[in-house]
Amino acid sequence: MAPHNSRRGTKTLNITKFTSSSKKKYDPRIKKQKRFAKNASLLKEYKKTMKEHGYNAGAGASRKRYGHNDNDNTSSRDDDIVADRQKKGKKKSNRFEKDLKKAEAKQKEMENERIAIEKQKKEEKEKMIQKKRKGRMMSQRTKRGQPVMKNV
Repeated sequence: MAPHNSRRGTKTLNITKFTSSSKKKYDPRIKKQKRFAKNASLLKEYKKTMKEHGYNAGAGASRKRYGHNDNDNTSSRDDDIVADRQKKGKKKSNRFEKDLKKAEAKQKEMENERIAIEKQKKEEKEKMIQKKRKGRMMSQRTKRGQPVMKNV
């Protein structure tokens, strides 16, 4: 009888060869290290070119950069820029404005409810005091056991 692997025409793979195959597996640590090295080299190159052009690298990417020889005027220029931005009057919209208004309204409503409940409790307490007082007066009796007529 012919062996099983000869029917297919291919040889079977040995288990030791299978486990030590040259196929590389995904390793997240290696990928992270490569990305870090690439970013470090890009940053180094950026700082080098900024230094060549006379700018301070990393000193505010969104602001206009001035040469390093104009350091004494930068504070006044920054003040002018801030003043110009205030004149324009751009306001940032608050994305939570509706939610804040709802929460504020709900808080006011809950405060009103709390005040109403406190008022109701106070009224009930006053009624109980009056009821006890009236009960004491109505239970007063004379020496002969008759109710006192001025309390009736």
